[in-house]
Amino acid sequence: MAREAQDAVDQVTQASPSLLSLGDDPLRHVLTFLSPADGRRGVGTAAKVFRAAASSAALARARGAEGYVLRGTDHGVVHALATACGTKRWPKRAVKKFSDELIDSMSAASDDEDDYVRILSAPPALLRIASHRDKNDILPMYASEQSYTSFFEAAVVHPGDPAAEEAEGSGSECNLAAGSFVEYQLPFKLRISHVRIGMSHCADSLTDWAFEAFDDELVQYGFDRWVPLHHNTSKSPWHYVDGGDPGQHKYFYDMNFVSSRFRIKLLDSTGQQCFHIRGFELFGTVLPPWRLE
Repeated sequence: MAREAQDAVDQVTQASPSLLSLGDDPLRHVLTFLSPADGRRGVGTAAKVFRAAASSAALARARGAEGYVLRGTDHGVVHALATACGTKRWPKRAVKKFSDELIDSMSAASDDEDDYVRILSAPPALLRIASHRDKNDILPMYASEQSYTSFFEAAVVHPGDPAAEEAEGSGSECNLAAGSFVEYQLPFKLRISHVRIGMSHCADSLTDWAFEAFDDELVQYGFDRWVPLHHNTSKSPWHYVDGGDPGQHKYFYDMNFVSSRFRIKLLDSTGQQCFHIRGFELFGTVLPPWRLE
């Protein structure tokens, strides 16, 4: 039965050049390759034909040869990279918010070291997160740069409630100077349509910032240019007065720009700003060639 299913898939992929033109809905196209004859063989055979087609090398090549649209407001490019477009469970990992020395001293008082270890969704392997926190004071109190960066990167991509205790902000992200940023570097180009940003704690102080995309076309001419796609210069979108308590996700729409690098950057302001980014997610169309593993 399995051999019959594979033979049917081979016949379909050889006779159907449309397999190389999947558009943005591979599932619908794969379903069309299940012929009435295959269906009449029975549920078991039809299921095996479909399963073999869905996991075939031909389909994998075809998917990466065309654009892939990330619809809606829940599952964007980070989710796609972390779960292979929803086909795998998002892996989690344990990260330490504080240095080992500080954990030891706090654990002595609480008798529970687990209070200071967080289980967060792990950043996708193909996503590079570059961050710069312009701050000169209390970061060493919280953790070494290496251990805190591990916590911070996991908290940035954490898809849950940005105000959740396990990914709460810390003093290491408070009162940062202009020029601080968090950047996503993707393994492919994305035609971005909208972005979701979650902020945890002190979010009402985040007033002067920009969401930017890197202009790849100007690199060949020796320029280093970031293009602002959204510029916030007045009240924080997470300001209490506006009814958006810190911890909520906010969406910013009406974008249309192709790049593989996107960032949130603090701009010049009258004072320092808190910068507790949580749940930073991008939406749009993934452009070919692309891959997830």
